[in-house]
Amino acid sequence: MKPELSAASIAEILARYRPELEAVLRDSIPSESSTPDLYNILRYHLGWLDEQLVPTRRSGGKLLRPTICLLCTEAFVGSYRRALPAAAAVELLHNFSLIHDDVEDRGSERHGRRTVWARWGEPIAVNAGDAMLLLSELALLRAPAYGADPSTVLAAMRLLNQCCLALAEGQHLDLTLEGNPAITREQYFEIISRKTAALLGCSAEIGVLCAGGREPVLRHYREFGTFLGLGFQIQDDILGIWGDPRLTGKPEAADVYGRKVTLPVITALTRAPRDVAAFISAVYRSPSPTAADVAAVVQHLTALGIRDEVEAEAASFTDRALAALEAAAPLPGPADDLRTLAQALVGRVS
Repeated sequence: MKPELSAASIAEILARYRPELEAVLRDSIPSESSTPDLYNILRYHLGWLDEQLVPTRRSGGKLLRPTICLLCTEAFVGSYRRALPAAAAVELLHNFSLIHDDVEDRGSERHGRRTVWARWGEPIAVNAGDAMLLLSELALLRAPAYGADPSTVLAAMRLLNQCCLALAEGQHLDLTLEGNPAITREQYFEIISRKTAALLGCSAEIGVLCAGGREPVLRHYREFGTFLGLGFQIQDDILGIWGDPRLTGKPEAADVYGRKVTLPVITALTRAPRDVAAFISAVYRSPSPTAADVAAVVQHLTALGIRDEVEAEAASFTDRALAALEAAAPLPGPADDLRTLAQALVGRVS
């Protein structure tokens, strides 16, 4: 699939549910409170307000995770409405993790704007992230109004909290192993399985659960999201090194400058000649890699054929995701959209 077609396919599918999703999300943020500035900070993070807390026409994030939630539910039962609270919950959970990750990773910019901690300080950002997490759970508790029975909501709440715990575990591993070129493939996959893959797996499963899904159907949708998340993260790793800054919005070779030890680097260190591996390791142990060092690392990775190898691994996870989807016996229309979305995500350029 051509990259431009992939981007168009993603945009078309993501736009379909945006009006209803945003309505539910906006309704999940309290409009009347003794602390309106707290909730305005959350609205800022979600892209609804500018830095002066004035409404903006900017759209929020891509809403990828709640869209996958709704599509999987529609593929299971023919309608997505019962999954709207669950979809809002996973999006709010995702944004809770982003607010905290920005503090922990010292990320000062997201989507071309200052992050919450960079604008209001770390204590305010930590507290705002906590509020976003609690609003995620409260959003899910609205599921009975959309047709879910209480026992199902309890099971969905357990699933959401298990996912949140996995995110915390993954972030802990990420922080403790950050910048360490000795990280193994096994450790790398432990991290991304508990972060990107865990959240996409939860997104795919939770709406189906709220719509009455049971095992083994739940397992098939969970595996679809999990494998898709693994491929998605590997593609992110590729873009972090070889992505076009004009398309990604990030500096060239941003992950090398940031000394992020991702799958391309891990793969290279196991295959490169000793002197090349030693050079790459030295650059990743350096507190401030130079532009020349970064360019040399990228050249070595390219010469070793790492990009093709890692792209093939991302594609293999997408194939496994699609096999899990087929095992769930999904309804044709939304299943076609899920296939299109999965294939487009692994080939995306931004």
